[in-house]
Amino acid sequence: MAKGDFPSRRRNPKLRSVVALPRAGDVAQFTVHEINNLLAVIGSGLRLLESDAS
Repeated sequence: MAKGDFPSRRRNPKLRSVVALPRAGDVAQFTVHEINNLLAVIGSGLRLLESDAS
């Protein structure tokens, strides 16, 4: 085994990944997108409340 070569990182042709893990950038982009959607819904609800009040 070469230096820095960990057994868990070596490829085993018999084991295939069933689930691909998302990259950190993808998770961050998804999170920001969902927060943006939530803020848009809150803003829309506030506008509806303001229009009902007047």
